[in-house]
Amino acid sequence: MIQDTHKISVDSPELRALFQQEILDHWLELKGSAAMPSKRGFRPQKFPQSLGQLAIVSIDDGGNFNDRLKGGLVNDVLKLSEGNQQLAAPFDTKIAATIKRILTESRDAAEPMYFTGRLHPPVRPPVDFSVLIVPFGEEDDSTPTSLLLAFDFTKHAATKLFEAT
Repeated sequence: MIQDTHKISVDSPELRALFQQEILDHWLELKGSAAMPSKRGFRPQKFPQSLGQLAIVSIDDGGNFNDRLKGGLVNDVLKLSEGNQQLAAPFDTKIAATIKRILTESRDAAEPMYFTGRLHPPVRPPVDFSVLIVPFGEEDDSTPTSLLLAFDFTKHAATKLFEAT
């Protein structure tokens, strides 16, 4: 379930995690005067402690989403490592609806977006989340070809992500 949706350019939300702000700053630096930067310029090694919380989803010509990279924490929290599930199409219908909405709104906005909410993964307690999404494209094009998702699952220090219900 999504609680809040923000366009970074309009709402200027306060990002929950410092690494999300660092990623946004890196994206803005790469973007320059273009509508959005190419993902070839993005340097994930600048964020080594956050790699487990990142995911990259490509967008094909038909607007469909395909996983390119999922960090370990994203896989674990969303139970994606079991049965080779994809972020773009997780097996849990509640999570699938939330992720689909996040991806679709971010693709259509073609600019950085920020979402907060609560996920209800199977066999785990609900997990509060925030996610910054930044789009990447090709030169001289305002259509995103991929999205980088920077998840933060630690709204509360006491969140027990791996505790079974």
